[in-house]
Amino acid sequence: MEALIGLFGVAVGWLLGYLTDRQKQRAEARNAAKIIYAEILGNQSALQRLIHSEGRTAEVTMRRLAWDTYGVTLLRIADDATLAAVVNSYNLVDLVPATVKYFGDRYDAALTDLRGARDELRDGPASAERGQELAADIKREVGFLALIDDSRKGFLADVSERDVAALAEASKLVRRLFEKNAK
Repeated sequence: MEALIGLFGVAVGWLLGYLTDRQKQRAEARNAAKIIYAEILGNQSALQRLIHSEGRTAEVTMRRLAWDTYGVTLLRIADDATLAAVVNSYNLVDLVPATVKYFGDRYDAALTDLRGARDELRDGPASAERGQELAADIKREVGFLALIDDSRKGFLADVSERDVAALAEASKLVRRLFEKNAK
């Protein structure tokens, strides 16, 4: 009889430990989902500011710290559609600022070259031939600036139509996760 009571005590202890551990995991997953949700919302806002500034705002920061820290916890509770949406949103976090920076760097380099050619032309070129070269350089750099600007605007127009919606969908799916795990 004592062995049976002891066995019953072990089973109850195991069950309570299991339930407590399960409750702790759900709370961790819910908190991870909340933190990632907040980060995705912040990234969505940053992306919208970047689009509205036509990529000229240098102070837009998109973050991924919550995903890097709590993504593994979220993996335990997320379905495939949610994971795909969240991973896609963080791919944007990497892609969009890097691409806008690339366009900005190319634009700045072309503008520096244009100013250098302008200044040399204004100061008087060493020869008539050099003057013609500078005039051709200026014409080329002005065309390059327009091309870079059009490319940046086109990229941001594509982003605005497609990817802001993807961030919104990811945030909606993650919000459902933490609401579902609150029960």
